[in-house]
Amino acid sequence: MQDAFTQELARLIRDDMTKRFGAAPHLIVCRLHRSKVDCNREVAEAAQGSVAATQAYTEFHGFIKQACDAVEKQSGSGLYIDLHGHRHEQELVEVGALVAGTKLALSDAELDAGDFISRQSSLRELDKRSPQSFSALLRGPQSLGGLLEARGIASIPSPAHPSPGGNPYYNGAYSVDTHGSREHGTVSAVQIECPFKNVREKKESREKFSAALCDALEDFFRVHFGTSLKNAGASQ
Repeated sequence: MQDAFTQELARLIRDDMTKRFGAAPHLIVCRLHRSKVDCNREVAEAAQGSVAATQAYTEFHGFIKQACDAVEKQSGSGLYIDLHGHRHEQELVEVGALVAGTKLALSDAELDAGDFISRQSSLRELDKRSPQSFSALLRGPQSLGGLLEARGIASIPSPAHPSPGGNPYYNGAYSVDTHGSREHGTVSAVQIECPFKNVREKKESREKFSAALCDALEDFFRVHFGTSLKNAGASQ
């Protein structure tokens, strides 16, 4: 199964963040198989006309909206992570922010020219907030991919892997487009696609990735949001 152990990984990340930062992030899990409802698509495609699937879809995205609204009210801004599993031959963690692989092939100067690409990203609001350039936020040493790479988790985009180079790459879809800051709000979003090998396949791998992600998020929030996740008292 493409998403095998993704739910277990998400719950582990939630528990690790709670222990480390003193507050639990919101966690919304779709427990239905994607053959029943694909919540990362528009509802017509996702539910295929099924009343039960449409209800599950509506509730799932309703819970995410409630969580994002609560974070905006309590903290002013935040980050929504849409967690998935992939089976691409290139076994990298893929961090998608609605920037296509063809655009990642551009130079940093081209990514930063004007604001057209950043405005189409699910990190639009965070780009305004961050002291770093959009290209640095997206794939620099203190990007989420760069911070994961520094902790032994091969990731894209990052300084080591700035673009997919023609390989398959998930750059984000309906969920981060809907709940991220591309069109509205102050909650930015990334879709994180995890390979099976070395991330999801074993308990030890999941524990390593969860610890690395918590470390990376701590630095990411400090640098780009200008805030500390420790003892936050509310989810970010």
